[in-house]
Amino acid sequence: MVTLGRFKTGLLVAAMLMLNACSTSSLFTSYPSQIKPIKAQIENGDFTKAEKKLSGKTDSTDKILYLMEQGRVSQLAGNYETSQKEYGKAIDAIRAHDDKALYTVSGGAAQANAVLINDNAIPYYGSPYEITLLHQYQALNFAALGDLEGALVEVRRASAEQKTQKVSHESELNTAKKSKANVNDVLSDQHFAKMRKEAATLQSSFQNAYTFYFSGLLYEAAGLKNDASIDYKKALALAPNNEYIQHNLNRVDGTTSKDPAKGQIVVIFEEGFIPAKEEFSIPLPTGAGLIKVTLPFYKDKKQNTAPLSITLNNNPIGKTQTLSNIQALASKTLSDNLTGIVAREVARQVTRIAAEHSAKNKDNIALVFATNLYAIITANADLRSWLTLPHEVQVLSIDALPGSQPLTVNYKGNSANNTVDISSGKTTLVIVQSMNNHLISHVYNL
Repeated sequence: MVTLGRFKTGLLVAAMLMLNACSTSSLFTSYPSQIKPIKAQIENGDFTKAEKKLSGKTDSTDKILYLMEQGRVSQLAGNYETSQKEYGKAIDAIRAHDDKALYTVSGGAAQANAVLINDNAIPYYGSPYEITLLHQYQALNFAALGDLEGALVEVRRASAEQKTQKVSHESELNTAKKSKANVNDVLSDQHFAKMRKEAATLQSSFQNAYTFYFSGLLYEAAGLKNDASIDYKKALALAPNNEYIQHNLNRVDGTTSKDPAKGQIVVIFEEGFIPAKEEFSIPLPTGAGLIKVTLPFYKDKKQNTAPLSITLNNNPIGKTQTLSNIQALASKTLSDNLTGIVAREVARQVTRIAAEHSAKNKDNIALVFATNLYAIITANADLRSWLTLPHEVQVLSIDALPGSQPLTVNYKGNSANNTVDISSGKTTLVIVQSMNNHLISHVYNL
C-alpha cells in the first residue's frame, strides 16, 4: 500500500526526474517514438546514420537497450568488431546488475521509484528472451571474426541464461497466481486478443528454437557432435514441424548417411522487425472504486510472412520453414509480466486519487498542482523493448557439392544474390534479413 507520505516522496522524485529528463528519456517520450526515425534509417539501409544516432543515447537509464540496438545495427551492416564491442558493453552491464545482491540501496530505490512514479523509471536490463538473443548474436560476431571458441562461450552463456530463467519463471508464476484478480479482468479485454493467441503457441517466454539451432550449428562446426545433438533436439522440441532441424539432427546422430564429399549450406531468414508495444487505458474495479489504468499491449497488426525461396547454381533447392516467432516470445513475456504491471499501476492511481481528494479538501493549490504533475508523469505505460530484433526466423538446410556457386534468395519479389564457397564436411551459413522492400545477406564459413 502506497501511503500519502510516500506519495509526497514520489512528488520529490518526480521533480528530480523532470530536471534529469535527458537521462530518463523514456519517462517523458516513449521509447518507440524515440527509435522510430532511427528504425526508418535502418530499414532504408542507412546504417551509418543509424549507428551515429544510437551512439549518442547510451548515457540514459535505457543504456543497455540502446547498446543492444547499436550492436544489432552494426552487425546488420557487417561491422562485426563494432557490434562485438557494443554487445560486450550491454552484457557487462547486465552481468554487473545480476551480480548485485537482490536488495541493494540502488536497486531498491529504482523499484520504489517505479511504484511511486512509473515503470519507465526502472533502468532497462532486458527481457529474458532478449538477453538470450544478445548472447546468440554476440556468438555470431565471434564466428564472423573467425573465433569459434569465443562463439561457443557465448552460446553456452545463452544456454545458461535459458536454464536460469526457467527456474526464475516458475517462482514468479507461483507468486503471480496469488494476485490474479485484476489481471483476469485485463486479459479479457479485446486489446490482448492477439497476445493471448500468440502466447498460447509457445511453451515458454524464455526458450526459443533459433538459439538452440544456432548453438547446434556451432557445436557441429567445432566437431562436438554430442553437444550439437542435444541442442538440435531442444530446437526440434520447440519447432517439431521443421524438417530442416531434423535434417541437422540426423547428420550429427548418423541416422542418415552423410556424403563426406559434400558440405552443408544453411540459410537463416530473419523476416521483418518486431513491432513496438502500444498503450491503452482500461477501467478496473478496486477497493477505492473504479480507476483508469494505462497498460502496454501488442496491437493486432497483420504481418504477412512468407517463406524465402532459394536457388543454388540456378537450381531451386527449396523454401525456408519457420524456426522461431520472436513476436510471440515478446507477447508471452508481456502476458506473463502483467500481474506485476497491473499491481504497480493500480497502486499509483489509488495513491493519486487519495492525494487529489486531500488537496481539494484542504484547498491546497500547490498540492493540486503537484498531483496534476504526478498524473502526467504516471500516465504513460512502459513500452520499451529491443526493436531491431526480427519478427520471425525461418531456416533451410541442405547438403551440397563443394565449390564456389551462385546463391539467390527471393522474398515477395525481392531478391539478393551471393556467391557461396561450399567445402566438404563444412557448413556455409547465409543469414538474410528483410527490410521494407529489400533484402540484405551475409555469408559465414563455419
